[in-house]
Amino acid sequence: MIFKTWISFFVFSIITAISPGPGNILTINHALRYGWKKTLSLIIGQEIALSLIILAISEGAELLLSSSAILILIKILGVTWLIYTSWQMWRASSINTKDSTYMRETISKKKSFIRGFFTTITNIKAITCLIATLPSCLTPIYPMGPQIIIMSLTMTMIDASVMLLFAIASSYLRPFFQKSRNIKIQNRISSIFFLFIAISICFL
Repeated sequence: MIFKTWISFFVFSIITAISPGPGNILTINHALRYGWKKTLSLIIGQEIALSLIILAISEGAELLLSSSAILILIKILGVTWLIYTSWQMWRASSINTKDSTYMRETISKKKSFIRGFFTTITNIKAITCLIATLPSCLTPIYPMGPQIIIMSLTMTMIDASVMLLFAIASSYLRPFFQKSRNIKIQNRISSIFFLFIAISICFL
């Protein structure tokens, strides 16, 4: 990979990571609810999914572009997952939670990992964006394997760093969410965001 191309991909990765999306919202909501340490498994799930997406697109970009059925299937799965997540958050906001109880909530690493993995692997916006970008970053005169590894490591490390910063920053706001009223507001805002993203994906 040409260094100039890598720099461009590096900048692209930063912009993608900080742009609002399902991953950012889920990470913030998760950190507010469980703390940044319990958000690590969610972030790991997101990054493994992102690595698989990069690998799949790098190896089969032409197939994905030529097969509308695959993209439609991914879109359906993505919209379904986002609506389900939105419903879970709205439902959580409807539960009568005593002040301070929210701070003691817990979640298993497995459940957190699965939630992060499926949110990213079904993110049709990210997949479409990467399909349009990744092939142009590959240089045919160089071996494909090392280039794919470099791009995967670059994007996942940047994304993981940004998600971790979001999680840590959100954790500092947790005391504010000791009050049940603030918990409900936060969950409902997150729920509406997820529903909005799901609806916007339908028009892609």
